Amino acid sequence: MDRGLTLFQLWERETAQPNPGYEYEVVDKFAADLRLTGWFRWFDVPVGSAPREVEEGNSNPDLLAVKSSVEVIYFLKILKRLDGMDAKMVERIGAEAALAGKDGLDYASP
Repeated sequence: MDRGLTLFQLWERETAQPNPGYEYEVVDKFAADLRLTGWFRWFDVPVGSAPREVEEGNSNPDLLAVKSSVEVIYFLKILKRLDGMDAKMVERIGAEAALAGKDGLDYASP
């Protein structure tokens, strides 16, 4: 119980004001607390920058046409539905979706 409480408090502290890449720091701190630092290592993956030819950015219709899978369509519908929602509600929905995916739950089934 003490170990769980310690990890929870660490997680609370580290996620209070998230910044890009903070999740890696949280993993490192969890690993240090659990004495697992030698069990894994991070690899640097080179990331190329996306072309900036079209001013529309993420709503680039040409790019979406290339990636016209059903997932893109559903994802856009999800983003439109979340647009304008309270940030805390969006966080809660995201957390619930992550847990559902982690556990393999299927909330879409009747």
